[in-house]
Amino acid sequence: MAVTKTTEISGKCIRDGRYIRSKVKANKKTKALDPVLGIAQIALKQTIDARIAADAAAIDARAEQDAREEDLQDALGVLSAKLFGESGS
Repeated sequence: MAVTKTTEISGKCIRDGRYIRSKVKANKKTKALDPVLGIAQIALKQTIDARIAADAAAIDARAEQDAREEDLQDALGVLSAKLFGESGS
């Protein structure tokens, strides 16, 4: 019958170092995913930045359109005053 070495580390039972090996393997897998997650995070940030820029451009365009509409309303008011002012005289 083989003797196995059992060690208790913070409540985890380790037999023949199997837990340590599996933990190292898990860490290697996590580290392998780090670049992929980093790329995904960069892509997400770029998408968010592009969305913010698009929203800002839409707000600017709307502000310009509102300013043009106000200018047209003012011009229409002046034109109406001249037309009705002349015809009323």
